[in-house]
Amino acid sequence: MTSPAARIWVPVGWICSKIVGDSLTVEGIRPGLFESAVVVANHSSFADLVFGSAFFWRARTLPHVVVGERFLKKALLSWIPWRTVGVIVIGRGEPGLSALRDAGLPVLARGETIALMPQGRFAGRPSTDARTFGTGAATLARESGSTLVPVGVAGLESIGSVRDLCPAIGGRGRVAICVGEPLDPRRLGTVEALHDAMVAELVRAAQQSELRLNE
Repeated sequence: MTSPAARIWVPVGWICSKIVGDSLTVEGIRPGLFESAVVVANHSSFADLVFGSAFFWRARTLPHVVVGERFLKKALLSWIPWRTVGVIVIGRGEPGLSALRDAGLPVLARGETIALMPQGRFAGRPSTDARTFGTGAATLARESGSTLVPVGVAGLESIGSVRDLCPAIGGRGRVAICVGEPLDPRRLGTVEALHDAMVAELVRAAQQSELRLNE
C-alpha cells in the first residue's frame, strides 16, 4: 500500500534505474521485506539519491524518505513543498525526533516504508561507534513494531560532484547495495538495544557490499 503523495516518485525511480543500469549490484531483496519497515543506510554522497531511487525501484517499493531541514536549506531546496510528495522533513535534536514520530508512525501504521540515513551527514563507511548515529530509526521501529532493515552501500564514497558521478555509472558493478539482516524490535526489547544492533548490522552490510565490489 502506497500513499498518493509517494507515487510521484515512480517516474523518479524509473529514470534513476535507467541511468544507473548495470553499474549497480543489488543483493538481498526479497518479497514483502519492506512492508511496514524502517530502512536505514549509510550516507556516502549526494549520489545516494540516484542509486537509492534505483534500488527501491528494483525492490518495487516507494518509501517516504526522511530528509534533514538543514540539508535542504544548504542546498537551497527548502522552498519546495516536500511534504506534499511524501518526504518527511525534520530538524535536529528532540524537536526533530518528535517531528519524525508525528510524521512517521502513521506511515508505518498504513503498512508503508520509511527510509533514512541515521548518520545525518556524508560519512562513507559507517562507523562502529553507535554514538555517531541518530536514534530516530530505532525509536520509530520500536514504537511502531515495524521491522528495521539495514542496507549497506559501497562505491559512492568518492563522488563529490556530478562529474564524479559519470564514471560510477559508466561500467558494470561499480556500486553495490546489500540488504542486511532484518531486525525485529520485539526481540530486542529497548530502543538502545535495537539501535546498537542496527549499527552493527549496517556495518556488516556495508562490508558485504565492499566485498561484492572486489569480486
